[in-house]
Amino acid sequence: MKMATPPTLQTLSKHKYHEAYRVYSRLSNRKKSLVEWFRGNTHLLADAIAVSMSQDTELKLLSVGGGDGHVERQILSCLRDSLGYDKMNVTIVEPEASSIQRFQDVVAKEPLCGVNFDWRCQPFQKYAKSEEAMSDKFHIITCISSLYFLGDLDEALTNLYGRLEDGGILLLGVSQGGIGWGKLVGYLRTKLESSPLFISSSEVQNACKNLNMPVSKMHVVKTYLDVSMCLDKPNDQLSQDGQALLDFMTRREDFVRQAPPDLRDELLRFLGSECSERGPAGEFILDESTVLVVVSHKG
Repeated sequence: MKMATPPTLQTLSKHKYHEAYRVYSRLSNRKKSLVEWFRGNTHLLADAIAVSMSQDTELKLLSVGGGDGHVERQILSCLRDSLGYDKMNVTIVEPEASSIQRFQDVVAKEPLCGVNFDWRCQPFQKYAKSEEAMSDKFHIITCISSLYFLGDLDEALTNLYGRLEDGGILLLGVSQGGIGWGKLVGYLRTKLESSPLFISSSEVQNACKNLNMPVSKMHVVKTYLDVSMCLDKPNDQLSQDGQALLDFMTRREDFVRQAPPDLRDELLRFLGSECSERGPAGEFILDESTVLVVVSHKG
């Protein structure tokens, strides 16, 4: 029996993606949970670093896809305090100029004493090919919720890992597979012509094993997304925010109106019954927990 061809739906434009992302950010506790985790647990990362340096040595950190700096600033602050180094040189590689500006506003409002920033408003792939980046080595590289933007997983991991100093760490933040968000993406992969970008912690763990990159620690940070506004009203009565959230999750523009009705209805049933759990007030909660994977560089 011939399988049905997945429908071709318009991918979210850059502008629409950012609009939808703002709705997602308001309904998710992801940033808040990550910030709280780093405030209480950065010493676990510091313990994994095996770099031999004097206290007056400049610690070098590369942030890949640091976004607006809300989470990344907390990482930098906690690492600086936990490691005890007076000087840090931080290279921020972020392709979105508006995100770079918000990041700069954050550190201007709450300066990090002893931290020097080198701002690179460009995709990581372009930065990696630049002459000045060819020989750059770092003690810490962070890539939180942005690994899937770097293309082929093995190539991305090899590139990042190769930029570490001996004893340094690569900190990856990826989705936990087999739960709410992972189930949803797995479903979308079978239904859409091209599915939302997604890399699970198990995929990263397996890739690191195949590439002989030692994973020293894995930490699960429980995060949740309230998807009630996608499910608590009939399709034709969904709010603009509810429609935008569906657009974000599917990475499709105007999904409610443009998707075939049977696909739209099936997706909403799957989201409500298979991916989500009921919260204390009857809300629909999607588990989108993040796994922090720590990869150590052994010389």
